[in-house]
Amino acid sequence: MVGKALTVVGLACVCTCCACVTACGDPGWPSNWAGYCTAASGMTSVSASWVQPYVYPNDANGWVSLWVGLDGRYNGTVEQIGTEADGSGRQASYDAWFEMYPAPSHQIRMTVHAGDLMTATV
Repeated sequence: MVGKALTVVGLACVCTCCACVTACGDPGWPSNWAGYCTAASGMTSVSASWVQPYVYPNDANGWVSLWVGLDGRYNGTVEQIGTEADGSGRQASYDAWFEMYPAPSHQIRMTVHAGDLMTATV
């Protein structure tokens, strides 16, 4: 397993994952997300680690994104960073990205493989 670190400089946040439960019991959140949600004020950082999952090529449903971030739930901002795996093409593809919403996301120039140990901080 290769350890890799993702960092967005100037922000206080780290990468985690989203997967299958609604957050904070809010029916407006997508039902395929999971994570931690708090109404506490003053949150300035978050961190996470994960093993990049394998996806099968030629599988239209073979897609996953794992990330961590600080969500300005009530002010329309999000600082987040993570990885993605896409198996919808002839070959599976893996990449890393960051986003400071409402600006668009940006791909991070780094090689990501299935099985890599990822650690991220925003």
